[in-house]
Amino acid sequence: WIYEGLAAGNAGLKVRVLKSDGDNFAFFHVGGFVEMEATIFYEKRGSKLLRVATQNIIEGYSKSIYPYIELVLPIKTGTTWQFDMSSKYYQKCRMDMVDSYTVKAGTFNAIAKRSCTYYEKKSKKSKKGKEEEVGNDVSYFAPNVGLIKKMGEKEKETYLELTQYTIR
Repeated sequence: WIYEGLAAGNAGLKVRVLKSDGDNFAFFHVGGFVEMEATIFYEKRGSKLLRVATQNIIEGYSKSIYPYIELVLPIKTGTTWQFDMSSKYYQKCRMDMVDSYTVKAGTFNAIAKRSCTYYEKKSKKSKKGKEEEVGNDVSYFAPNVGLIKKMGEKEKETYLELTQYTIR
């Protein structure tokens, strides 16, 4: 897969599958905003697909203290979930289905749309102890391809967009 967008940096982001054994996946990518090689590890636990660790030249192998819930399976419209991203932030997500979606790599059908909003956890310092929205993103996933586009800030900024891919 080859992506472009803000998170892909000037050179683009190239991604390939390193390992896939049913419930565990590893993706290797080169490029990106900080122009570095990294491996991202995913694990299927029950109905959740989790990003559980990363490995790169700067940090070495780093297991996530707060595994990131990428998707909840099976994908169904209206599915929602919430999880801690750190001791300070949490995220709320919702899945919807879109009939089709077009990116530079082509038009895809039966698209899963994941919308997430990030919040700062309540604290005595926050405004009247209420949760405070600090960001959002929307991601589109195509069957048998994966992530085809990721956008942020109310779908105004493109973080990643699939430009080409090969499935072997």
